[in-house]
Amino acid sequence: MLKLENAYYLGKILKNSGLEGYFLVSLDTTNPEEYIEMESVFVELNKNLVPFFIGDVQLISGKKARIFFEDLDEDQIKLLNGKDMFLPLSSLPELDDKNFYFFEVEGYILIDEELGEIGIVKQVIDNPANPIIEVINKDQKEILVPKTKNTFKKISRENKELLVSLPPGLLDIYI
Repeated sequence: MLKLENAYYLGKILKNSGLEGYFLVSLDTTNPEEYIEMESVFVELNKNLVPFFIGDVQLISGKKARIFFEDLDEDQIKLLNGKDMFLPLSSLPELDDKNFYFFEVEGYILIDEELGEIGIVKQVIDNPANPIIEVINKDQKEILVPKTKNTFKKISRENKELLVSLPPGLLDIYI
């Protein structure tokens, strides 16, 4: 049985849609088209991840899709509305040291090339202009670092570190 700590959040089932077994879903991903061929998802029901097989995925617009879940009865259709969908972490492709999944760096140490350790990554905020790395420093102050080509240098998964080059004066705003 798949456990939540071994899965990543894919999106939310918003509501059943028209024909029996179809649901409108919101996908929490940068590239929804990568999920058109998925065969199953895990849905969180009563704190357990339960597998459901998929017969069809149709992208609608942006990050919304219609998904057909196979072999559902009327009670299951009602049960799925509003539930979260997950996939196994093992299904994610491995990334190089120039890219990372937002969820994977929570708890990593953010290190500036010149200033050294800045703090611990709390989360990465998916901002439309560019992602923002939210960091908490040793004094419990929040620091927001834009993840741009100029600031982000590399990730060390082995050491749980993100190496950045902060814009001059950025830390002065927060400290």
